[in-house]
Amino acid sequence: MELTQEQLNIIKTVHNTEPIIKINAYAGTGKTTTLVEVVKEIRNTDPKSRILYLVFNKMMAKEATSKFDGLKVQCFTAHAFALRRLRSLGEPVDVVTSGGFSTEFFNLKKEKPKFKYLTFKKFKLLMDTYTSVRDDLEEFIQYVQERGIEDTSFSDLDLEFFKTVYKNLLRQNKYTHGMYLKEYAINYHDKINDYDYVLLDEAQDLNPFMMDIIARVSRKKLYVVGDNYQQIYSWNNAINPMQRYDGELYPLSKSFRFNNEIRDVAHVILSLQDSYRISEAKITNVHNNTEYDESKVTILFRTNAAMLEKTINLVAYGEDKIKVHFMDMINGSETNSFNETFNEMLEFTKVLLEGSYGEDSETYKEFVRRFPVEIRSKVIKEYIKIA
Repeated sequence: MELTQEQLNIIKTVHNTEPIIKINAYAGTGKTTTLVEVVKEIRNTDPKSRILYLVFNKMMAKEATSKFDGLKVQCFTAHAFALRRLRSLGEPVDVVTSGGFSTEFFNLKKEKPKFKYLTFKKFKLLMDTYTSVRDDLEEFIQYVQERGIEDTSFSDLDLEFFKTVYKNLLRQNKYTHGMYLKEYAINYHDKINDYDYVLLDEAQDLNPFMMDIIARVSRKKLYVVGDNYQQIYSWNNAINPMQRYDGELYPLSKSFRFNNEIRDVAHVILSLQDSYRISEAKITNVHNNTEYDESKVTILFRTNAAMLEKTINLVAYGEDKIKVHFMDMINGSETNSFNETFNEMLEFTKVLLEGSYGEDSETYKEFVRRFPVEIRSKVIKEYIKIA
């Protein structure tokens, strides 16, 4: 493929003295191809250099590993990199998912009757918020007491419970992904001298903790690559380093992905933002051929919960004989974990309906007719009893 002039301009930066290169890459503009060519140029001029590629999303980290094959680039998600560094310092870290800390939640409720009626929804909101802000535990508790979170207020009992569970997890060396990223970024100050070049991809979704970590990396050059109009993790307190880092901005604005019709619609929408009106480059395209398959429909979700809810509605109220399978986004293979989660949700709902309405109720019978599942999980039965 022939490189565009914008891509060539970026590749040439390997030879200049700028410590930070910012690349604003619109959708489909060959960002990954450009980074691969940048790395090839680095290898041509500095073959022994050590190169680090960081991105927020796990799928993109795996894809990058494949794209950079043979170029000796270490590819990590922000979380995986923080976990690796934390363990390299000798810290024992037992990574737990939401299921892991929910067990701690239910165990404490069982042990201490005063916590019996506290909800997991509030607890998880506290956990998600605390692991995305810089405050220490006491500062966070005080803030929530005074202001709440997202129009949700919390009792002193809610906050005591959260504080107890969080400390219990730390004492057992159990960390959620958000916990170990925050703990490493805030409480450790080691210098990272392992890399000469850092490629920071999807930078618009970087959270403040990762910026703290990158600041500790000794490097010759940092490439900050993002798209100001594709920030999807703002709910996770993501920031936009394109505005935080000093350095010349290089645009990638020629898209290989869509035709003129889509381009024109994008211009209308993006032009509503002041920053787009004064941007250095507008989206253009290199072809005008886009084929559509109107028989296929894709539905995008931000959360697993919303996806599972839609799935249940499709099966329960959609056309007959609808079958559901969750597929791996990377290679198209079946993803057992999502299928298992879906089945366990059905089992959980069945137990709740049986307890609330009884086996003879029409609500329970209708559910069993549509979802003939057996209650296989002892954990689900136990959680129902505790709750």
